[in-house]
Amino acid sequence: MDRKHGYFEYAEGFRGVPYILEKGSLIDSIVLIHEENFNATISNDQRLAILSLLAKGVTRASQLAENIGVVRTAVYRHLHFLENHGWIVKHGEDYLLTSKIYLVYRVYSSPAGASLEVLENKGAFIDDSYGLLVIVSGVDASKRCTNCLLIDLCRSSVNAISRRFDVSESEIPSIRIISSLSKLVKMNIESMLRKGFVVLKK
Repeated sequence: MDRKHGYFEYAEGFRGVPYILEKGSLIDSIVLIHEENFNATISNDQRLAILSLLAKGVTRASQLAENIGVVRTAVYRHLHFLENHGWIVKHGEDYLLTSKIYLVYRVYSSPAGASLEVLENKGAFIDDSYGLLVIVSGVDASKRCTNCLLIDLCRSSVNAISRRFDVSESEIPSIRIISSLSKLVKMNIESMLRKGFVVLKK
């Protein structure tokens, strides 16, 4: 941690989301975010900017405000929102991302109870290899991916992986990654619930 400049250096050994999928295992935690909360986050440019900076290791409110060019009170307001909706956690004076993988879900009610659907075309992930926060939101992912300088490298990394998870042949690598992660969660959710725990927060 560079305390003076408010930067947090993540472990150098991490090789990005394609590597996680290739190993066929899940990292310690995946955050599931309700679709309405996810949409409320990605529709706000300042919240997206904060998440992108956190992915690059900027963890102090003062540095976030300086990088974004807004007053600190506005940054604290957005940080409060992101913390309440599962994106980040406060650790001392630092704000850290709660996970490297965020998936989106919907809830359906019936007389038998509630059911949860993990979506395959919305979510977000951190690629530590390049300090990137990748947001996937249906058709919006097309513009984000095609404008990325790393699209060819990303595409080649996920081709074999997405075939393994029977993901449709999309030209958009980020959608294929989120879809693969979603399928991986669905395959492992029973054992994850048995071994882990669920925190419900309003």
